[in-house]
Amino acid sequence: MENIVRDPEKKEMSQGPESEYGIDVPLITSKGKFISPQDKFSKKISEEQLKASKKGLPFAAAVARADVEDINSKLKNQIKRLGYISEDYKLSSIKWEKYSDLKNFEVIEEGKQYDINLSKTNRLPIHLKWIKYKFKGFSNLYIVMENGDDAVIRAQNKYDESSAKRLQAVLKPAKEKSPKPDKTKVDNK
Repeated sequence: MENIVRDPEKKEMSQGPESEYGIDVPLITSKGKFISPQDKFSKKISEEQLKASKKGLPFAAAVARADVEDINSKLKNQIKRLGYISEDYKLSSIKWEKYSDLKNFEVIEEGKQYDINLSKTNRLPIHLKWIKYKFKGFSNLYIVMENGDDAVIRAQNKYDESSAKRLQAVLKPAKEKSPKPDKTKVDNK
């Protein structure tokens, strides 16, 4: 299917995501691709999820979507009642830190999971740590896995410690078996 290259009409620009215009049809204008507010919001959520995952934090995307849905219904009610929107709402006014703040989450479960690929690559038994979170007031669960590089370093350190202990255990009996010279006896010939 070829994309339709034309400027959207005024009625297509004013319709929301649930309308029959604009969202389902990929419109490419003479100025570039037409990006709807829903597209902008989805892109911003994915950026914030990436930031949180790089920091090793959960990101409650479902909660963010629910909050924006509440704001949208509030704005629709204002339009129905007043005929206009009394407050200006922008995507930049959302406090994104709230959806990845650990104060808003409760830990449900913690554990370790064996990683076959990392174990094969590094020839060590590597277990990744994971934590399962739940956003307070919502039923959605979010799992955060440990970074693979951190797990490899931890496994390597554990292997080094155990090999050092084994080496010390082998060297101790060898030292005990060798006789110590007695310094009190002196031979005078």
